[in-house]
Parts: sequence; structure tokens; C-alpha cells
Amino acid sequence: MTKEVSPKLILHKPTCKYTLEEYLRKEANSTHKHEFINGEIIKMPNARYSHNLIAMNITIDLSYQTEKSDKNYQILGFDQKIYFPSL
Repeated sequence: MTKEVSPKLILHKPTCKYTLEEYLRKEANSTHKHEFINGEIIKMPNARYSHNLIAMNITIDLSYQTEKSDKNYQILGFDQKIYFPSL
């Protein structure tokens, strides 16, 4: 005798779409970091110690490598907001 299993019902929370200006205004007053993707504001998890250690080591190494270059590279910390209009 086989038991039939009904598919699980997955409920999605309705999403609200925001403009870039609304996101920036909300983010300026927020105690948490968020990503802005296609009009949705998504809370980012807190970084762990290992993540911060790796990110700092990469930043230091990139800074060292770019100092040797004749180009004007700028290395930014991992908390910098960057806007890519084409994405």
C-alpha cells in the first residue's frame, strides 16, 4: 500500500515595490543593512567574524597591489553602497 503525499503549500509574503529614493530614505534611518534589488528591500544578515577577517585581508592585499600600479584605483570598504544602474 502506497501513501499519497500531497505537495506542500508554499506561501510567499507579498512584496512591496519601492523606488530607489524610498529605499535610500528608509536605509538612512535603519539599524540594519538592506539590499535593494528590482524594487524590493531585502534585509542582509549580520556578518560573522570569519567574513570580516577575510574581507579585511582582501582589502589590505588589494590596496597593497594597487599601490604598485600606475593607474588610479580606489579600494573601498565592504560597507560602501554602490549603485549599478545596468543591473
